[in-house]
Amino acid sequence: MGRNRAISGKRKITKRPTKEFFLETSVHIKKAIGHRLTKENISHVIGNYHCWSSYYIFGEYKCSLISALIDFYFLIEQEESPSEAMLALSEEYSIRKLKFDISGLAHLIKDNEFKDDKTHCIIELERLIENAVDAFLITVNEGKNLIANEMCCPIGKTPLIQDEKLTTKENYELFKQAMACRKDMEKCKIKEFWKKHKGHLKSLTSDGAGDEYKDNKAFCGFKETYDKILKDNINAKGKNCAIMGDTIIALECPENKTLLTYDHSFQALCGILNKEYEILPSLAELKKKLKDQEIETLQKTITHL
Repeated sequence: MGRNRAISGKRKITKRPTKEFFLETSVHIKKAIGHRLTKENISHVIGNYHCWSSYYIFGEYKCSLISALIDFYFLIEQEESPSEAMLALSEEYSIRKLKFDISGLAHLIKDNEFKDDKTHCIIELERLIENAVDAFLITVNEGKNLIANEMCCPIGKTPLIQDEKLTTKENYELFKQAMACRKDMEKCKIKEFWKKHKGHLKSLTSDGAGDEYKDNKAFCGFKETYDKILKDNINAKGKNCAIMGDTIIALECPENKTLLTYDHSFQALCGILNKEYEILPSLAELKKKLKDQEIETLQKTITHL
């Protein structure tokens, strides 16, 4: 069974904390552009503990959040105004991409001087992109706390262009080329990764495995891809690598670290693989907790009147 511990109450931090977290992609994204309550909760949970991640997670972060924000930057540049860009987004892009771009716009609107001003919006969005990159690296000790790149993932390993802006068209074209996952990538060792972890993959698909997680839709959705890779690990390349992302991250997580996530698929993955994990509360859960605390405080005040 996975070793899950509920997050509650205040945690006393010693000068030399022994606990270490392994931050999954969703935590990095919300830490960079999440709601105020979400950011505060992440900061409270990780406190002064050491945080780790992986090159694969960094690759996911770049391919999802950073790419989406830069695409949004160029869309605003092409359109007459930010509002026209948002209308174009609503008609042309996927729900997942739209979610990241709305988050980017929300951060721009927080500026009291923000208007439907194209120039001002582009400047602020450029700053947001730079801050999002910095946020990931700062969290993992300037990149020093990234575990070994076992898969030799070219996307995760490729550094962002140093000392140059990603928001120039030439640099962004280079970035997109580097971020494209292709089956013919010579340096990619994902086949070898699954050969090494074939036993773990079998444990995730064996009869009776995960019976208690049969209602976990995300985990159950992985099983078809598990079977394909067990049949021939050449099937691990390309789009299936992205589908297997959560499973790869669960396997990457070192035994002496606690995987921190928002994704409930890890409840099943870590449960079967016997990895320690913590699932952070959603924004809705945080708001409910805050409301309950306010009601409790009000009731105590009334009682003492």
